[in-house]
Amino acid sequence: DVVNSNAPLAVRGTRLAIHKTLDLPLLEGEILAETFRERVVRTEDAQEGPLAFVEKRAPNWQCR
Repeated sequence: DVVNSNAPLAVRGTRLAIHKTLDLPLLEGEILAETFRERVVRTEDAQEGPLAFVEKRAPNWQCR
């Protein structure tokens, strides 16, 4: 429940990064994981999370 209450795109990106990097050497895994992170931080949801926190309300995730 705790994981699924977070931004769906962030959860999906994190899970994908974990699965894709498990068998890679550390440095290669970090580089690949960073590409997933870069995609997620450019989304509207990445802005919605901190904004909702500041406004003391639940985030309205749009998966964009």
